[in-house]
Amino acid sequence: MGLKTVIHHQAPVSNLEAAVEWYVNVLGFELQKPISPGSTIALLSLPERGASVHLIQTTDQTRLGLPSEEKDNYVVGFYCERIRELQQKLIESGCAAMLEDAGGCGWWLYFADPDGNRYFAAEDKEPAKDAVS
Repeated sequence: MGLKTVIHHQAPVSNLEAAVEWYVNVLGFELQKPISPGSTIALLSLPERGASVHLIQTTDQTRLGLPSEEKDNYVVGFYCERIRELQQKLIESGCAAMLEDAGGCGWWLYFADPDGNRYFAAEDKEPAKDAVS
């Protein structure tokens, strides 16, 4: 018994089309169906794990995460592969992305989407090649 993975979350955005483009091109989500004219909601999902996000266009300025500059004020965390590539894509998209060596816990990447919704990604470290198993 217990939680095993994130399957869904909702994120407020200021511009639905721009947000969809960013989540698809930078984070690798897939748009599940075309956005209807005048719609304020888009459903995206990750191809392999099935986790989904509803992007909801709103004029409200509330975003995911606490209003702080601290790196650990994220709301949703993702497991990822090739975390350095993700960091580079985030930086190229204009977003800050702080990578941290978390020792035995792997690599941690703190970032926010263009609207300021705060996220976290983690990647396990590969064992040392000379390690004895």
